[in-house]
Amino acid sequence: MIICKKIVNKLLMSLELLLNSLRDRVPFPTMSAILNLSDLPVSRGAKNTVDRILKEVSEGKKDYSSELEKLNDFYSDHLLICEKAVQLFPVDRERINKIIKLLKTHKIEKSDFRDSYPFPLSEDKLRATNSELSLVKIVESDENLNLIFCSKRFFTERIEINTFDLSPATKKELDTYDELFGIKNYFRQFFDVVVLWKHKPHIEVRVDVARNISFQDRKKYTLEIAGQFNNLIERLLGIPSVLKAPVNFFPLIKKLYDKKGEGKVGELAFTTTQGSIKFERMRLGSVDLRDEIYHKAGKAAVKDIDPYRLAILWDSPISESLDIKNQLELFLQGHCRDLSAGKQILEDIIIRKCSCQEDYKFVFEKINEYLKDDG
Repeated sequence: MIICKKIVNKLLMSLELLLNSLRDRVPFPTMSAILNLSDLPVSRGAKNTVDRILKEVSEGKKDYSSELEKLNDFYSDHLLICEKAVQLFPVDRERINKIIKLLKTHKIEKSDFRDSYPFPLSEDKLRATNSELSLVKIVESDENLNLIFCSKRFFTERIEINTFDLSPATKKELDTYDELFGIKNYFRQFFDVVVLWKHKPHIEVRVDVARNISFQDRKKYTLEIAGQFNNLIERLLGIPSVLKAPVNFFPLIKKLYDKKGEGKVGELAFTTTQGSIKFERMRLGSVDLRDEIYHKAGKAAVKDIDPYRLAILWDSPISESLDIKNQLELFLQGHCRDLSAGKQILEDIIIRKCSCQEDYKFVFEKINEYLKDDG
């Protein structure tokens, strides 16, 4: 197959930007599922996969133009639903309708983030930008209206230094050290979303957790996004504090754990009737911790446990149809101190590894099922 060089170069640039943006944000099993849904090949590991696709295009062996369009759609969806910490705010249905009607015609202010969307700014541009938390895009579907906000956040990371990359003289100088670490300070761009449902009495706030962030930072960023949305609606409609008290997810921890056969428990923290604190994690996603011999024997001995943290996994229905192993994850990160409180509160949940909107809906239907059961 012979393809015009100009077309090849344009296709290569688009694919490289899209693939690397995706690679930087999601685990490889999820990336594999997205690529398969886009009819693109997958190799062993993210780097090999990207290299293979770009090589096939550069050598003129493949024209992935139609696949690029599909991948672009899945990437845009990914920014809305993948690797998010979610809060759910009950809001009057009539009020939501009024807000949706107004926001459909809302003009978004110019910012560096808006100009680069759906892709992140380059490292240099991100460091240089003065743009703060900004609304960059409003995306409407048959079911909802999504407000996408971007921001840059500062991180400090402790990184092990590989001495093989150092010069012989430097290696000799550091020969007496067993390990070397450096402190890296840098910015990352995040994509947070506020979702207004057209037929549900609540608004979602989804905070980007594509790179692990602490519980305290999640709380801080959620307050920032909710505050930005509240300020916007008060300025446009004169309605103060649309987002008030979020739904409490804590009761889901025990309900999901107790429901044998509902997903696979991959991580669990709990206290026992004798006052001990336990943490257990399964290394294999195919095994349910509920059925693990040590866990079953210990639970039988103490009779009852009080779980306060839970990670539960489901096989993705979409990925299963493609014969890909991609497990959707719901993480409820409670804390031991919550159990001694008058009322246990958990205001956010984390949903990971969704490859498409159908994956996210699958997990959220599970959440709604148990929330309804809670009354």
